[in-house]
Amino acid sequence: MAKQTLDDLLSKARDKLHDENIVTLLGEPDAGKTVASALLKHALFNKFIPLHGRRFEAIAVKGGEATDDVLRTMKSKGAFPPATLRANAPRLELEIYKMYGEGNKSTLVLQDSSGENHMSMLRDEFDDPKERLEKILAYNNQNGGVGPLAPYVFSKVYLLTIECPEDSSSWDTLSPSSTIHALRQLHRAAKLTHNDKVTSHIAILFTKSDVLPDNDRHAPASQLLERVQELKSALKIVHGGKLECFKLSIDVEPESTQERDQRVGRSLQRAKDDLKREEDDYNQKLTASINEIAARAQKDKESEYDGEELEQYVKEAKSKADQRFRSSHPAPRLQFDESKEREIKNRVKKEFNYSQDEYVRLINWIIDRLYD
Repeated sequence: MAKQTLDDLLSKARDKLHDENIVTLLGEPDAGKTVASALLKHALFNKFIPLHGRRFEAIAVKGGEATDDVLRTMKSKGAFPPATLRANAPRLELEIYKMYGEGNKSTLVLQDSSGENHMSMLRDEFDDPKERLEKILAYNNQNGGVGPLAPYVFSKVYLLTIECPEDSSSWDTLSPSSTIHALRQLHRAAKLTHNDKVTSHIAILFTKSDVLPDNDRHAPASQLLERVQELKSALKIVHGGKLECFKLSIDVEPESTQERDQRVGRSLQRAKDDLKREEDDYNQKLTASINEIAARAQKDKESEYDGEELEQYVKEAKSKADQRFRSSHPAPRLQFDESKEREIKNRVKKEFNYSQDEYVRLINWIIDRLYD
């Protein structure tokens, strides 16, 4: 087969990708791209959809199993997944249905990328922009089709992951601005720029933000961009789309036996407190019902009976009231036995802590950009 020209590669990529809402994760090795992809899907189905249930629905069309495996690794082993290999960058395809308004169905393709590919395709220097573009489009190009890195060029949204440093002085060592310049080079060579600027939208994802020192950990995400002045300057020069910043974190530390015992103890105590409240509520209603009937009985018969006769009559009225209430209002199951305790212990699992609300904000932002 004859070697395809750059024009051939571009034409095929445009034909295949121009209608897809591609969101591509970019970032250096260990920046948290694969974890971000898995948590974005988790937040979509576990928080975003329940929160917007009447406005949106979603299904995972492709790649859901890979992201589920990442979550299982983090939950069960308390460890991050291994580095993504060049050939194994997962592609998560989600169909998100907007229930009202025009264009109610949007297919969101979340394309992960390996750190190695990021370094070789977007960090390495190329004298000729067309050389970079051709290398990306031709990479692992099977049977003359569209290669897996074509989304680098044709994404509507880029998610640029930046691993947060533990030391404030280390912000100056970060150099993600080269990625932004490389994107303009690609878009310029593919004739996708407007006024020589990248028009695709960009979200800066500051990952592993839980390691930041206090002054940065509690700062808004937009303020972290001020720490990376080189990137901020590059964006001002080459980017013409919408820009937003997000602070992401996750806790995957394995849980100690003591921590688990404490959480189980808290769950057992909450269950016992719930039973006690249920018992107190039932008894209050029972007492109120009996007292009401007793007061009515005494008022009705106090002119006919006196002394011990009236007291006996009211006592019998209370007994009948008690029986009627219990027959019409069955008492709650108040026994806290071994089976109940065992059920609670088995149900208690390690809490999966991550910045879910920030991921929901990211999903909202992405969807808004796809519907722009």
